[in-house]
Amino acid sequence: MKRIFLATASFAAVAMIASPAMAGPRGGGPGSGPGMMKDRMVEMMDTDGDGKVSDAEIKAHKAAMFVGIDTNGDGQLSQDELSAHHEVMRAQMQARFEERRGDRVDNMFERYDTNKDGSITRDEVTAVQAARADDWKARKADWAQKGAQMQAERFADMDKDGNGTISQEEFESARMGPGGRGDFGRRGMNGMMPPPPPEDE
Repeated sequence: MKRIFLATASFAAVAMIASPAMAGPRGGGPGSGPGMMKDRMVEMMDTDGDGKVSDAEIKAHKAAMFVGIDTNGDGQLSQDELSAHHEVMRAQMQARFEERRGDRVDNMFERYDTNKDGSITRDEVTAVQAARADDWKARKADWAQKGAQMQAERFADMDKDGNGTISQEEFESARMGPGGRGDFGRRGMNGMMPPPPPEDE
């Protein structure tokens, strides 16, 4: 039977936390995917609750993970043990997905059941959708206003001599982003625009 000494999928997540960029304080800002996984892993390993993951906590978690996968206790991980562990993790992820989906359904029902009588009428749906449409229009208008303001400020910043036009020299010498000159290819004139408005739910 093939034997290996690392649970590639599970320990990869731990390795991500163990890297110098990850093994610090929690809270990498809102994000998706890897960032969310990192926060969950940090919460799992931060046994002393100080908001950080120490080398000792990482080692302890890895040791406990290894023992949990090594079901026959022989100090090695077989392909069968890894496959079984993978199925357990897959089932846990599916259960979390189903739970989140159920929460979304509950939240949506609560949103549309405006009179809280346990049912949703056509009038309630129409009213909620109309309110959401009005809110979306307001957010788009606010975004457009901010965009126009940022464009005007950016243009004024680039128009060094204030003559109402941007010369090639002014354009090439302008700071295009946080990295300063030479950053045009990454942001360029997009630096004149604010981030897009939040997507409708």
